[in-house]
Amino acid sequence: MTAPFQVPTGSNMYISGMIAKTFCPFRSDVGIDVEMATALAKQLSELPGVSGLAINTAQTDQAQINAEALYKLACATRRSLIEGKMLLVGVDGTSRNLRKEISSFRTAGVDGVICSFQSNDLSNAPGPTLKAFTSTVDELALPVIVSLDWNMSPAASAEELVQLAESHPKIAGFQFGGDSVLNYDQCYYALKDVDRPVSVLTASNGALFHNLNTGSDGILSSLSFFAPHEIAKLHTMTKEGRFYEAQALHCKLAPVVALLEELSADEREAAYRYAAYLHKLTTVAETEKQALNEALASRVKSTLKGCGVMWNVR
Repeated sequence: MTAPFQVPTGSNMYISGMIAKTFCPFRSDVGIDVEMATALAKQLSELPGVSGLAINTAQTDQAQINAEALYKLACATRRSLIEGKMLLVGVDGTSRNLRKEISSFRTAGVDGVICSFQSNDLSNAPGPTLKAFTSTVDELALPVIVSLDWNMSPAASAEELVQLAESHPKIAGFQFGGDSVLNYDQCYYALKDVDRPVSVLTASNGALFHNLNTGSDGILSSLSFFAPHEIAKLHTMTKEGRFYEAQALHCKLAPVVALLEELSADEREAAYRYAAYLHKLTTVAETEKQALNEALASRVKSTLKGCGVMWNVR
């Protein structure tokens, strides 16, 4: 078994670089295509600039893959990663079985989990909120990346996130989605004042270049579902100070980002998966076929071709 990423001493891990998000490839019988999943893990982990993989981050994957199948997928993915690469698993932060699931991931060689929520609310309101999650986070078996999206409302403030980081050492970092550059900047600088390493990861599409220039430990953008080469290059260029090249590359992706922003949440995820399918990075599940009509599929393909984001294509 390939050695996992070595988590530093203490309860934290420091995450940096480009983490490539992957869709789970399904067979025609809706079972997981483990052979394809392991081949993709090896392929992506060997890509220059990629520091790890994130599986089970898509809503459709989380809805279709049960705990046993996800454990097997995590084991197979870990075996295929080259030494020193991280393996992260996306989970529903409000799951009643969260503690048990994460404990099993640890035995599979997973390095950390990305917890998402239906609400960013840090008030005392009842329901599946980030506030409810904080009561159990430090009991979890693996470091946690808290996934937040500025398109949700209400959103936690920078001060509240600093308090979270200071109070809960199991929180290794935060992933920020959405394109609010003001919120991202405020949170980045506030979290970098915390008296321990806290990873700040950008999951933005439209503000990705801006966020990298403000400062970012790594990227967890959904654009990596279908354009891992470009996103890895973008991160490398920015870290090396090649800002004009990085800006040009991000602008190249602008038509794809604009198309994705027009879509509903279900259509957007279907478009991501179809784009990944075109690049032989996954299969197309039945649930995506329902949301992805012929006209939208044609738009996705022509937009990718117009941007020049087409490699290893079907």
